[in-house]
Amino acid sequence: MSKKKSKNYKVGDVVLTETFASVKVHSKLVKRYIQEPGKGWDGHKGWYGIPVHQHELGLLKRHGVPVGTMESYVEDPWWIYDYQIIKKAK
Repeated sequence: MSKKKSKNYKVGDVVLTETFASVKVHSKLVKRYIQEPGKGWDGHKGWYGIPVHQHELGLLKRHGVPVGTMESYVEDPWWIYDYQIIKKAK
């Protein structure tokens, strides 16, 4: 995963992302978060997102990632760094 320039995504967009387990999954963006740089901290930018396809959770599980159910991510979405977003899904 290389750091890419951020595109203009918005809440509700479905994007293809590459996880740290090298599995590509579709995620729906639910909230933008920007942590400004501080003393000794570079800050970070990203999104909270929820999974779109059930079978992709199975792929993550097979790669050793502890995953919950589709419903569990509605209340506790996962984190997506800007550079993990590959493209907007069609």
